[in-house]
Amino acid sequence: MTIMIQPSAEQISAWVNAYVPGKDFYFLRETDLDRFRDDLAGVLVVPRDEFFKHPSYRQVGLANSYEHWNISQEAAYVLVAHPEWITWLSAAKKQDLNALQVEIGRGLVLPVPSGQSLAEWYEHLVEVQGESYLVLHRAMWSRMPDEMRSVLLAGYAKEWDDWTGQALPDRTPAHIRRYANTFPVTSGSNCLAATLFAVSGQEWFVSEWVHQQTFLKGLEQAHYGLADQKDESRLDAGDVVTWVNADGIIQHASYHVGDGMFFNKNGQTFFHPWKIVEWDDLKEQWAGYSRRTYEKKRGPEGEEIDR
Repeated sequence: MTIMIQPSAEQISAWVNAYVPGKDFYFLRETDLDRFRDDLAGVLVVPRDEFFKHPSYRQVGLANSYEHWNISQEAAYVLVAHPEWITWLSAAKKQDLNALQVEIGRGLVLPVPSGQSLAEWYEHLVEVQGESYLVLHRAMWSRMPDEMRSVLLAGYAKEWDDWTGQALPDRTPAHIRRYANTFPVTSGSNCLAATLFAVSGQEWFVSEWVHQQTFLKGLEQAHYGLADQKDESRLDAGDVVTWVNADGIIQHASYHVGDGMFFNKNGQTFFHPWKIVEWDDLKEQWAGYSRRTYEKKRGPEGEEIDR
């Protein structure tokens, strides 16, 4: 049975407080730098390669908010600026800079809901194919009324994932029930972490960002092994299904709670809920990848090995 899921007011409030970082990043192409040459006092001009290798700028919260994975390859420089810097620019330069962020694919660009008046921030509104978008920066976000921030962010969150889930099967373990069909309040939890949490019952795992080798080691420690050629019709509750690319890199993982339902997380932002999804949906979404299934190892009498 499909059910609607929704973040609580407390969760949205946590998103509002965390979504716009204290550091402002503005991405420029090589040819854009001269347009702002006279405005760069007090700004760090960071070449692209250095930016994406920088230990501070690669933090998961920053990467999720600015959507590093969507930044155009044309972006050659990043302006790392004080939150008030953009407020010191002329109106024309503000509009130019904001339009550039949309063109380059930077995050922190929210669609403006129909009927929402944002006249006070007109310099940060960008029109794209008849739609209005608001380009955020820290100083603006700090001054915006809480109700407006909540409306803008809740609307944007719906673009990331479907706010529906499936009812939990009766046999769903208690630790999974606490998180199924709910939203995180922090960035970073990915599908591998969610799956290891489901396997292990270690609650703090659910909020981690887990990479492939850590994930595979976690399955090994939980006494899971590769189930060679296990047909989808024979999936058991507790099985882990992964999807891998041609290089053997895991692209997604999910935990079977039983009855063809999976505990799943689609991405690493707090806009992606932990939710119960149907097998057919997963199979369709990841159809372009090879599937590998892991199952709990069993002893000579067929009992699960716990240690």
